[in-house]
Amino acid sequence: MLEEYKGLEERIIKAAENTANRLVEEAVKEINEDDAHYVGVRSTKAKNNNGIITANYYTNDPIDIIKEFGTGIVGSANPSTSPFLKDLGGVTTSYGTYTMYDTNGHGEDGWFYPSGNGYRHTWGEIGRNVFTDVSAETEAKLEKVFQEELQKLLGG
Repeated sequence: MLEEYKGLEERIIKAAENTANRLVEEAVKEINEDDAHYVGVRSTKAKNNNGIITANYYTNDPIDIIKEFGTGIVGSANPSTSPFLKDLGGVTTSYGTYTMYDTNGHGEDGWFYPSGNGYRHTWGEIGRNVFTDVSAETEAKLEKVFQEELQKLLGG
């Protein structure tokens, strides 16, 4: 009897790992297929740390981060709806930390930035909130996906 429960516990943990991996793969695919053209999206496989199963998707690409949250006078006119922006206390990229949309005070003049062999002009970027939206969708389907993965392992 004890062996049956031990086997059940192992299958539940495996179902949780499969759920985490599946949801992360689906999230990365959805983000990568978005019209915003994110380029630095990465993921990690599920890890079991004392019964806590985690897997992640993320980007460290500064352009992806700007696309997600927005920047400049354009971003301030259409602020990001992401709760993560407030939680982070700003956004840090390789270019610096930004605590508001127009941190450097460029205003309506915008600014020039290096691009290839020259420079481009921008007034900023509207926050696209793709990560934010995908995270909400992922959370909403967590229970359903876990049930599906558990059923696969229990054979029912």
